[in-house]
Amino acid sequence: MFIVVGVELSVRCKACASPVAINGVKPSAACSSCQREIALRPEFWQLVLGDALEQTAALPMHHESTTELNTETGRVQRVLRRTQISCGQCHMLIPPEEVESLALVRGQIFCGACGNRNPARSMPPDTGLGQVVFLYDEESTADAQVPSQTHLIACPYCGGTLQTDGTSRMVTCKYCAAQTQVPDDIWRRLHSHIHPVRRWFMACRGEARAMPALATWHDVHSAAVDEDGNLYCLGGYDASGQTTDLWSVDSTMHLRWIKRNAPVLKSKTLLVALRNGTVGVWGRDVQGMMLVRCSDGEDAGRFPGAAPGPSRPMPARLGLERCNSVAACSDGTLLVLTEEQRLRGMDYAMLSRANSRGEPVETWPGVPFPPLLEPEGDWPEDFKKIARPPAYIGNGCKEVRMVSGWDDQVYLYTPEWMLKIGSQGTFAWAREIPLKSAAKHRVAADGSGHVHLFAGSGRLIRLDPRGEPAWVLQPRKAGGVIGSEHLIAVDSTGRTTMVGNRGMVRRFGATGSVEFISESARASDSAGA
Repeated sequence: MFIVVGVELSVRCKACASPVAINGVKPSAACSSCQREIALRPEFWQLVLGDALEQTAALPMHHESTTELNTETGRVQRVLRRTQISCGQCHMLIPPEEVESLALVRGQIFCGACGNRNPARSMPPDTGLGQVVFLYDEESTADAQVPSQTHLIACPYCGGTLQTDGTSRMVTCKYCAAQTQVPDDIWRRLHSHIHPVRRWFMACRGEARAMPALATWHDVHSAAVDEDGNLYCLGGYDASGQTTDLWSVDSTMHLRWIKRNAPVLKSKTLLVALRNGTVGVWGRDVQGMMLVRCSDGEDAGRFPGAAPGPSRPMPARLGLERCNSVAACSDGTLLVLTEEQRLRGMDYAMLSRANSRGEPVETWPGVPFPPLLEPEGDWPEDFKKIARPPAYIGNGCKEVRMVSGWDDQVYLYTPEWMLKIGSQGTFAWAREIPLKSAAKHRVAADGSGHVHLFAGSGRLIRLDPRGEPAWVLQPRKAGGVIGSEHLIAVDSTGRTTMVGNRGMVRRFGATGSVEFISESARASDSAGA
């Protein structure tokens, strides 16, 4: 039986950065903007489609994966979808098990429903993709030629009027028979269109492999992601509500492991991905942090590593009572933000640091005291009182929160403002941000310094490393309506995962492109349409 994979490919031109559609297997593609010829050698096809075809063949029917790849040819955007072949004329689906019995003669597949002969051909042998039997519905040469506007130029030899439509670079004068090359600016203008990407199909040998069911759960209270894109969730995996569980799913949303009834869980318990291959689980009513291995969910001790005492189940050196945020730093230390500390008659949030042994250390080593940050210009009053050790964030800030980014920067934020500082206290910027409440875990940062905000009303916002808006994913655009997914997790590459109850998950690429939407999230979109 054949496995049918729908392919959508484009590559960025290295000369002008325009997207170039690759709507079939061919030795080269031409950039329609600058006319640069882009070679598509066998190693290109093996890199872009080799392993990916096998992975797509294992997906459930009508599921797809979206990936961006950096290649020597250029940056490739690839969408692969497990699908079925349909007639290009009547759109009648042709089941994969019937494709094998259809006659592939003279480059055509006959449709028994309408009689149309659909274009198909055998896979070229020099691509190295031996698992592909034939290609279907590739773009023909005629389809690829988008009509250009006609332009008039003067013959440099006789002054007569020459007419060109961009089909040939050389134009023959009908008056003097001299040949003239179309000037560069006019040639580019005639070819300034961007040729669209369209889906075409590959029929591959093999049987469909059964994949485990996608992970689903009842409710989720906290989420974190590691550098490899694996997601960790804390909540109730089953609807019984009898236990609070910790589980992990991979980047394809398949369950990796589940830890039932995690023992540290009390009232409000949260997760933080550390930099040593573990995930920390901590609660506001306990003294320390439970560590579990990212690989299998097994216990990996306690932070700071001291043995629990008979009267206190967790080590006492790391004080996490009333703590609302923990940030993991690349040097192995933890920053701990504890709210409502009384200082000189006012409420302050206290920011302290603990080393890998759980011992308190200077919050900002080597930074002068008392004024830590003195940036030029106006900046939020909430962040004017920061010192060491520990650091105090002033003026009764009861809603200040903190996250650490994969760029080893720390982000402090309230419902109105965000402050970016280095993990050692160096000031970067302060910005106004559109958050309804800082009490929700709605801010995350990737390895290149981009900050991702879930600002409510379905808006997912990405800020660049300077704190300026890069893009906004608005409601009811591609990816549906972000609503019930109330938690956000971002990996080091900038992929954003939104997580909610009842197995709702949406994942977006670094450019805002949709990579995954769970069935429950799609059902929610349909119900609200």
